[in-house]
Amino acid sequence: MMIALFITRYISTFIFGGLLTKAITNMLDRSHISVSTNN
Repeated sequence: MMIALFITRYISTFIFGGLLTKAITNMLDRSHISVSTNN
């Protein structure tokens, strides 16, 4: 039971981390684009 809980938690954190990094890279790309257009 504890192993299954650990596995599900690891998978959920892995998926959430991937989504978080994807959102951060998207925001960075938008900020870079806005900075380049402003300059």
